[in-house]
Amino acid sequence: MLTIYKHLIFIILICFNKFVFSADNAINLKDLDNDPGLVNTSGKKGPVQTVKAIPVSRNKYKTVKDGDKIIYQCSGDSEGIDSVSVTQFYDKFRLMYISLTTADYYVTESLFFVQCMSDWHLIDQDIHDILSDACLNERNLEIVDFDNDGSYIVDEHNLHGLKGTGFIPKDEVQVVGVFHKGKPIWTAKDQSNKCTSVIVHGELQLTTLVNVNVIFQTDEELSSDGEEQQQPYQSESEKGQEPEQKQPDLPKLLEKLEVQKNEKLEELKKKLKQESKTLEPGQDLCLMSYPTILRSIFDDEENEEQKSQEATSTGLKETELENQLFYEYIDEKWTKVSKSKFYSRLNELDTEMMAQSKEEEATE
Repeated sequence: MLTIYKHLIFIILICFNKFVFSADNAINLKDLDNDPGLVNTSGKKGPVQTVKAIPVSRNKYKTVKDGDKIIYQCSGDSEGIDSVSVTQFYDKFRLMYISLTTADYYVTESLFFVQCMSDWHLIDQDIHDILSDACLNERNLEIVDFDNDGSYIVDEHNLHGLKGTGFIPKDEVQVVGVFHKGKPIWTAKDQSNKCTSVIVHGELQLTTLVNVNVIFQTDEELSSDGEEQQQPYQSESEKGQEPEQKQPDLPKLLEKLEVQKNEKLEELKKKLKQESKTLEPGQDLCLMSYPTILRSIFDDEENEEQKSQEATSTGLKETELENQLFYEYIDEKWTKVSKSKFYSRLNELDTEMMAQSKEEEATE
């Protein structure tokens, strides 16, 4: 009987070692929830989902994988993975950082990665932080499958018969795109485009008229903001006081760091631009899944030429700082139209809706 118990204990230990201490010693991003060797904590804010995976056995995992693709592998037996944190934006764009430890649990460094399409790219922490902040603050408004996650104030009205819905972003978020069934109606070119509100005329699922209100900051305004930020940094001599000792030129130092960050960001964009060329023609880019700062990697000469032709056909110039943008769904695509054409079509729909309402009242 004692021998049987010994065999049972031995089998249990083998099974425990097999399922908890896996043979490949790898954390697989596609199987975080099913790995009993990990303790996961998760959080959600709007379109941003974050998962942090911490191994039960410290210094046991040596590899991080995404399916069959190896993202990182430890350099030796003394190095192990302390934790893995993954941030997902609109179910597509992902950021990750990996904390590494030695055998005595001393954290040696953190590695930062970004996945934009298929490949994972190693990036610096400051670039990771820029992209992470963008994910937390930016929102895309999908009008057909609208789901208010607390980012908007929604106002419905019915002044002339045709239903209207207004979406006003709250102060802590910035709307960077308006979409219809995943297809862009309007997207911010860069962070200087501030969407203040969106008005959808008609039912959300059937609308053909959308009004986007935007504030455009000019280069002069952006530079003046920078000057205002630099004003507090005055030398003692400029204040009429004798400087006690030479102080570092903080504004110039900050400017230099900003230039370095921009250079690293441009380098990342070039890599992603090359990766985008491997996409199959007609493949859905799912533009709303990417932060504004990276959307330029999908711009090409053909799209720029098409935008220029649309602007010319509607008599609207790209240089004009328009506060109100008007779009109509024509021939199964959203087209930018003039204000007069937009309201002419809106009046037609209002008249049709009022006539329909009168007919329904008469039949009752």
